[in-house]
Amino acid sequence: MAVSGDNIQERVCRLIGDQFNVPPESISRETTALDIDGWDSVTHVYLMLEIERRFGVKIPDDRVFNLDNVGDLIDVLAELMGGR
Repeated sequence: MAVSGDNIQERVCRLIGDQFNVPPESISRETTALDIDGWDSVTHVYLMLEIERRFGVKIPDDRVFNLDNVGDLIDVLAELMGGR
């Protein structure tokens, strides 16, 4: 069963909100790491590991560090989960 982009966005925003103690509704597709206090290269790795665990996917390493914003992350997840 394919997962909708809206559902992925909601789950990603909630996870980021929990990770960085910010309201999920304050996170949009355009949100970047620079917009959120505490989101640095180290916490990025922990966030990606948690996202992979929660979504049951493996994001290729070359893509993990080439995400410009939350929307890019949502798109990668939708692509990886599209065949389900």
